[in-house]
Amino acid sequence: MKNERGSITLFVLVSMLFFLIIATTAYVSASTKLQGQNDEIARIKASYEQDLSDEALLQLYNKVTKTREWLAGSGTQEDTYKIYTIEDLIEFSRRSNAGEFVEEGTGEARYIYVELMNDLDFKRDSSYAKADRTDFGDVNDDGTVQDLKTELTTGQGFPCIAATETNAFNGTFEGNEHEIRNLWINVEKNNQGLFGFSKGIIQDLKAKGNITCGVCSGGIVGIANGGKINNCQNYCNITCMKSKDEGGGSYSMIGGIVGRVSENNTNITNCYNEGFIYGIKSDVGGICGYLNSRSIIENCCNNGKVKNDDMMCGGIAGAVLFESNIIKCINLKEVEAAGNKSGGISGIVYRNSIISNCYNIGTIKGAGQVGGITGQCGADTGKGNILNCYNMGYIECSSSNKGAITGELFEESDIVNCYFSSTIINVGTSPEEKATAKTESEMKSQSFVDLLNVGQTDAPWTMDTTNINNGYPVLKWQTQ
Repeated sequence: MKNERGSITLFVLVSMLFFLIIATTAYVSASTKLQGQNDEIARIKASYEQDLSDEALLQLYNKVTKTREWLAGSGTQEDTYKIYTIEDLIEFSRRSNAGEFVEEGTGEARYIYVELMNDLDFKRDSSYAKADRTDFGDVNDDGTVQDLKTELTTGQGFPCIAATETNAFNGTFEGNEHEIRNLWINVEKNNQGLFGFSKGIIQDLKAKGNITCGVCSGGIVGIANGGKINNCQNYCNITCMKSKDEGGGSYSMIGGIVGRVSENNTNITNCYNEGFIYGIKSDVGGICGYLNSRSIIENCCNNGKVKNDDMMCGGIAGAVLFESNIIKCINLKEVEAAGNKSGGISGIVYRNSIISNCYNIGTIKGAGQVGGITGQCGADTGKGNILNCYNMGYIECSSSNKGAITGELFEESDIVNCYFSSTIINVGTSPEEKATAKTESEMKSQSFVDLLNVGQTDAPWTMDTTNINNGYPVLKWQTQ
């Protein structure tokens, strides 16, 4: 019995020793991992105590995460694709253009969720996990592989996301109010922007840089096929290199936010442009070049010069047609067209479309059909209407087709409850029979605000109590 008990005791002791070794090894491993995490926390804490810049913090983050998978996530609402670095952004572009977000067999893009997690600057090493890497290859398609930062800031630059209609972005891109800076696109290709095509939701995003391109281009989206662009800002200077005649068709469309809206019910809301927008034989607008198919631009502001060599040119949109509306929008800067149809809000509004509750203070220039709100209101193909608007911008035009509100008013079209500053002279008379001149003191009064709000339940106009418009009436969204 003693021997048997001794054997049992020895077995128990060996077993306990074995489990003790395993537990000790696990503890040491966990402790090492925990110590590593604690060291990292201490480093981050120390960085805050040293009051390091955002750039230094991002460099620290990139060092920690440089080995992770690019564009990690599954694209669901619970597990969004997350963009932390330039490499993530490039991977998103590559995968979208390779058709990886299009369902096999259906040809339909699946709905994905994407988030921008940091400000990104193409010219700053801190925005890359490794700016001098070459493993992404010839990104700018110039025939030579250079470091990634050089690839993206020279030659053709950034390859836009969702460059074809087949691979159009479908989903929600949440910018989280971050900026993408020093965006460089320099190609003769059409349909350019940060996104080429989109039918999804893009919101809370800022873009800064330079885009030189072919036809149908915008700072945020080249062509919008439905969906919504909300709370986006463009500071990119955008230049159209050619007319659409050279690329197929009659003209091109260039906008600060969207080049062309081509499908029903696209909404562009709460957006802002400060970039210089220029096109050759193009419909050009500070927000959208061509607004089409029962779509809306609402609560938007243009604060960048808009210019073209021909076609329609407007502070907000070049052309507005097919039951589309521009609502509660503002133009602050000069609009200049070498040809006809230039306006503070749009070059032309027609085919049962409406401009309402807008104002212009920018100088408007053109050869003919020049107006403070729109160059031409209505056409042989359908009427346009201008409601509850005012203009304070000067009109420069040698033609008789000019007006403080519109340069030309077609039959069945109408101007209702619209006003202009009495200091505007030599603006023509015919279209102004439908509008009323007001003095400065009259326009800065509460009674004038009440006039603009007549018949509107939401009363969109208010007094300029914070002097953001030199005392002239402003839209309520400007004060919120």
